[in-house]
Amino acid sequence: KYEEWCGYYDPDAHELRHLASRVDFSNKTLLEIGCGTGRLSFRLLPHLKALVGIDIEPAAIATCESKRIATDHGHKATFLLLDAGQMAFAPASFDIVVFSWSIYLLHDKSAVILAARDFLRSDGTVIILQPVGGEFESTLFHYYRNNNIASFVRHGSEALALLRSAFHTCSAENLETHFCFPSVEIAIEMLNFFVQDED
Repeated sequence: KYEEWCGYYDPDAHELRHLASRVDFSNKTLLEIGCGTGRLSFRLLPHLKALVGIDIEPAAIATCESKRIATDHGHKATFLLLDAGQMAFAPASFDIVVFSWSIYLLHDKSAVILAARDFLRSDGTVIILQPVGGEFESTLFHYYRNNNIASFVRHGSEALALLRSAFHTCSAENLETHFCFPSVEIAIEMLNFFVQDED
């Protein structure tokens, strides 16, 4: 399902253009924490020197492996079935660490961000991408309230606070992107999945 939903996201590729205008990915080594089925991985891979993607879902890693074998740049990618809390990469292994729609699923966000800092080279960059604000957040908030779910957190504020505690330089930007679902039913199905997954 995740692979299907990713196909409806950002059809105009605003996210990728925005990232490329802020971060130089050329010939860099990148760790993606929570790579899923490679939504972002395979868009960035042609520009990178090497990519390591980790995820805890066997089906997601299997999908990434299938894509890796089929792409011209697959030799630059490694995908590992691994919990973010169990990472043990060598210090200063990566130029860039990316959390793509994954930071809010981590049980100990602070510990993983601090670990990511250790894996980075001294001039490295951490990128956290997550749906926040706009219709996604307001819809999620109303869903939680209407179903008496008390654990809703405005994740953007939490992630930014964690970053500011761990890094010297930190900035936050909002980028307006959207999903283009073929039906309301599919949109509700995705929303239900993320709410249940967070519980």
